[in-house]
Amino acid sequence: MPKSHPTYFECRLMLRRCRVATEREREREREREVLMDPQAVKVPVTASITMECVFWFENDEWTGACSELTPTVHGSDFEEAKRQMALAIETHVNTFVRKRKAVA
Repeated sequence: MPKSHPTYFECRLMLRRCRVATEREREREREREVLMDPQAVKVPVTASITMECVFWFENDEWTGACSELTPTVHGSDFEEAKRQMALAIETHVNTFVRKRKAVA
């Protein structure tokens, strides 16, 4: 059996329900805005950065270096050298940030 289209009055009723629901949502949103306390919150944020580094195998170990930064690392295998490089970059960036804070 084909579904019939809503009548004029059914459309008006649906429209009114939507309008009431929308008005309630706007009222709830206004209440949330009033309840929110405008305070600043300090939280630590960990940022992931991508840097291109070069790794090579020599003298029975892996060595890695980044042209943008000074760290050079060594590892018994590639994964260890890569982990050491990530730690060196993180340490370098944290040191830079601390020095900037001390100057400010």
